[in-house]
Amino acid sequence: MTAPLLDVRGLRVAFPMGGGWGEAVRGVDFAVAPGEAVGLVGESGSGKSLSALAIMRLIAAPGRIAGGIIRFDGQDLLALPESGMRRLRGRHIGMVFQDPSTSLNPAFSVGQQLVDTIRAHRPELGRKALRDRAAEVLSLVGITEPQRRLTAYPHQFSGGMRQRVLIAMAIACEPRLLIADEPTTALDVTVQARVVELLNRLRQQLGLTVLFISHNLDLVAELCDRVVVMYAGQVVEEAATVDLFTHPRHPYTRLLQRCIPRLGLAGHRLPAIEGAPPPAGRVPPGCAFAERCPDAVQRCALAPPARRALDGHDVACWEAA
Repeated sequence: MTAPLLDVRGLRVAFPMGGGWGEAVRGVDFAVAPGEAVGLVGESGSGKSLSALAIMRLIAAPGRIAGGIIRFDGQDLLALPESGMRRLRGRHIGMVFQDPSTSLNPAFSVGQQLVDTIRAHRPELGRKALRDRAAEVLSLVGITEPQRRLTAYPHQFSGGMRQRVLIAMAIACEPRLLIADEPTTALDVTVQARVVELLNRLRQQLGLTVLFISHNLDLVAELCDRVVVMYAGQVVEEAATVDLFTHPRHPYTRLLQRCIPRLGLAGHRLPAIEGAPPPAGRVPPGCAFAERCPDAVQRCALAPPARRALDGHDVACWEAA
């Protein structure tokens, strides 16, 4: 098998809580192969974005990475000094954040922000070469008249166009891995579809490896080869996209799929998963999903299930069959 480009093992992220530490990410394992697109899905608070920030070593204090291994192209990122991470961010791993309105500086033109990003990793380039590259990546993400738009400010772009600018910034230095952290959250449905189409095209055109974080399963199905489902800071199921959508093994995955809005259901109440995930640091001793699970039995409340292989799925559930 091809060695993974990104390999996350036993990742733990903790925050101060009640005089101790509460873990919001609890032993997460997953890998992404070169050229692959992997979706990381789950409800808000499941630990998806924290896992991405941990990969980039951007967990804000007082939070901390409490354990685990993160390898990128065989290199242990947690062993790198901060100077090494600064060289890696943007150059080898690009990241697109959730809200383009807060990710771009309103006081600087789009061109200036792109040029500064490129210059940080390509200091040998002259002024004209930097602006040419900035215009090139704007064109690559579908922004017309890129040379003219370099002088525009973020407020002069629509939400969808600002997200395209953020994607341009993330790929400007030709990274091998692109982490897209809920890049469609603040966009309407039609623009969401266009952003996913763009990511699909860039993936094919540039040979990008993609980690796509979302709570929108329809978008994940359009983009990803494989899906990792998270709940309460842990991975509960992992499978190829087609297998996960046609034969989900974990009750949580099945309930997530039931919550997807469908045409023809006007006037019907949208299904919801009753209850709420346990807060970080207060996870019950058994399966974290047991209190909300329609299939739970007595042992589910007594001990957490280990992940196991099941017909092409990797699933953490006592009752999965």
